[in-house]
Amino acid sequence: SLSLSVSSSLSKAFQLWSGLLSSEREYVGMLRGVQEGYMTLMDAPDLPLHLRGKKSALFSNWEELTAFHSQYLLPAIEGTGTQPQRLAECFLKYKEQFLLYSLYMKAQPDLDCPLVSQASEYLKLRQQALGCPPPPAPLPSCLQAPLDQLKRYCELLEQLVALGPPHAPLTAAPTLAVLTRAQRHGHDLRASTHITGCPVDLSQQGELLRQEQLEVWGGRKRRGLRQVFLYHQLLLFTKRKTPQPGHHVFAYKNAIKTAELGLSQTEAGGGPCFSVWV
Repeated sequence: SLSLSVSSSLSKAFQLWSGLLSSEREYVGMLRGVQEGYMTLMDAPDLPLHLRGKKSALFSNWEELTAFHSQYLLPAIEGTGTQPQRLAECFLKYKEQFLLYSLYMKAQPDLDCPLVSQASEYLKLRQQALGCPPPPAPLPSCLQAPLDQLKRYCELLEQLVALGPPHAPLTAAPTLAVLTRAQRHGHDLRASTHITGCPVDLSQQGELLRQEQLEVWGGRKRRGLRQVFLYHQLLLFTKRKTPQPGHHVFAYKNAIKTAELGLSQTEAGGGPCFSVWV
């Protein structure tokens, strides 16, 4: 009946809130544990030479993430206890702060790189020698945790949207779009760090808006696929190359000022497509 359906949806909404609250508290504990443990040890005066000055390369904007979640997002989630439908509003309220994840994704080192393995081994031995409390998790797992948590938020919001009205507020879908954009922007920024041979100062071209594959034609002849990076002031053409298994770069091929571009939209089987022409 209708009453049973409404009751079931409300119960599901409460379960989502309860699960998120538990996850968020655990996540904040992990963020604080890394900051107070691993990051403090990286400031030690007797740090090995090969690890000195590498704290920011490992932990990027970790302190900003810790402050955001412990001071703002966690209290906001706790405050929705009697109205779990308001969960989406917690995220939408802080939509700008979720761009911290985009910056984190850009700077995060590869988990299998020498820096992570060397730091992991040193920090483990150092903590044992000092008798420190056990860390929240091994270093590679901690570095991956922010990405996993962002994915968890998206999955929760997808479930919230699926509940439908009145338990899925109108803000649920826009909030999901905010978080998926943060994910996408992070992937795009990270890809931009693999551009090679570019004679243009990309830091002067405005914000990176998107990166994607583009089919390139000259007249009626197909020239192939290019990985393009669209900045406010520049469209950059690159070619994806794999110098060694598991690692790729984007080799510079060409660049066009956006002021000199034409853009047109057409409908295709998979949805809208865009053509760029000069």
